[in-house]
Amino acid sequence: MLEIRELCLKAGSFSLHNISLILNDLQSHVILGPTGSGKTLLLESIVGFRKPEAGSVTLNGKELLSLPVERREMSYVPQDLALFPHLSVEANILYALRMKGDRDGRKRALAESLIDSVRIRSLLMRSTRHLSGGERQRVAFVRALATGYRYLLLDEPLSALHEGMRKELWFLLRELQQKYELTILMVTHSLEEAFFLGNEVSVMIDGTIHQSGSKQAVCLQVPEHPGGGTFFWH
Repeated sequence: MLEIRELCLKAGSFSLHNISLILNDLQSHVILGPTGSGKTLLLESIVGFRKPEAGSVTLNGKELLSLPVERREMSYVPQDLALFPHLSVEANILYALRMKGDRDGRKRALAESLIDSVRIRSLLMRSTRHLSGGERQRVAFVRALATGYRYLLLDEPLSALHEGMRKELWFLLRELQQKYELTILMVTHSLEEAFFLGNEVSVMIDGTIHQSGSKQAVCLQVPEHPGGGTFFWH
């Protein structure tokens, strides 16, 4: 279980205010909100790229905020995917294995299974520069999951794809979660994506969680902006 309690962070003039949420094992929790609401800052705080001013983050009872990124036992896919353009698909995946260590070969075996699961074996020798958006996304999933970590953080990785490809990857992500027993924390600005992929949904506006609960309870309501008017996510 991943638990965030009263997390506060300041980044320039923007702040996260007392963020609390619980991500139960094998669940998918989606943080829904418009651009600029603080969703990425929250993920970066959890994974270790930013240091909060207050609060706690625990994973299965272990406090994470004092640990470096590489010891937090979570995989992270940023919005730009962060693939190395000068390396082949295979080299990108193997880089992740070298960084985490693979003395018994289990991670390599997992990577081979993932490669087949997302159907990218024919792409292994290609440069990531020459991949389509959907292909790049599949490679990013494999590289993140080949570490063997069961907690996956996703920062709007599908937002740049056209609708057909995005929905195809929704099904793939759900298949990966079930097959590899993943626990997923994902941020998006799409109501439809949140409803399809999430078991639990939290709505973030201006650095604050305004609603949190089952997707049926949250996604069927459109929150009002504190300053008036209504948010629409597309």
